[in-house]
Amino acid sequence: MRSIFLLALSVPLLGACGSDNAILGLEDEEEGDVVEEEPIDPYEGATLEILSPAPNAFLPYGEETEFEAVVLDKNGEPLIFDEINWNSKNDEAWTHHTGGFSDDSLDVGTHLLRVNADLPNGERIFDAVGGILVQAEHAGTYAGTVIVAADMGEIQVGCAGGAIMVIDVYGEEAVGEADCILSMQGQVMELDYLFDLALEDQGLEGEAALSLYGYEMPTEFVGEVSDDSEIGGVWEQSVFGYMDLAGQVRMERVSRDTSHFE
Repeated sequence: MRSIFLLALSVPLLGACGSDNAILGLEDEEEGDVVEEEPIDPYEGATLEILSPAPNAFLPYGEETEFEAVVLDKNGEPLIFDEINWNSKNDEAWTHHTGGFSDDSLDVGTHLLRVNADLPNGERIFDAVGGILVQAEHAGTYAGTVIVAADMGEIQVGCAGGAIMVIDVYGEEAVGEADCILSMQGQVMELDYLFDLALEDQGLEGEAALSLYGYEMPTEFVGEVSDDSEIGGVWEQSVFGYMDLAGQVRMERVSRDTSHFE
C-alpha cells in the first residue's frame, strides 16, 4: 500500500521536470540554429599616404633617395599591403610597384608624384605630393663680386663689381657675367666678362672672356664649387700688350632656380 502511494506522487513530479527554460517560461532555441557574425573588412575606410619624400622636397639628381608609401586603416594604423603603384606626372618613364624603395632615376624637373593601390575589397585609393625638385646638388643661381687688378708697369689700379653665374640642372655647365669700372689717369674703362665653364667633380674650367672696345678676348678660368655651394675662381690675361689683368670671382648660391640666362 505504501509503494502505491509513492508511485502516485512520482508521476506529477516527473511531469514537472524539464528544461530550465521551461521552468523560467523561456523557449528553447531550435537545434542547429547558429548565429554568424558579419566578417570585419580591415580595408574599409583605408587610406593611402606618401611618407617620403615630403612635399616641395629637393632630391639631388643621380643620387639614391628613399621613397615610401603606406596603406592605413580607418584608425590610422598601417596595414600590411605592398602592392602600391608609383608614377610621376612629369617623367612618364618613371614607375615603381612597391611600398618602399630606393631610386636614383627620377629625371630633372619639378615633379608631381602620385600613388594608387587596388585593395582586396575592390576599392582604389590614391595620394600625391607636389613640388618635388630634382636637379644636380650644386645647380642654381649664384651671385657675388668680381675683383680685377690692372698692372701697367708703374701704374697699378683695380676695380670691383657684381657677378652672377648659373650652374645648369645637370650640374655640367656654368655660364655667367660680371662687370666693373676701371678708372686710371682720368680715363674710365668698363670691363665686361662672360663666363663659359664646365663643371666636373666640383672643379670649374673654361673661359673668362673680356669684352672691351668691341673686342672679345677669352682667357683661361680655373675655379671650384665648394661643398657649401660657393663659387671661387681666378684668371689672368694681357690686353693689347700694355696692360695685365688678374681677376677673381667669389659667389654664393642665392637660389636653386636655373632660368636666369634662358
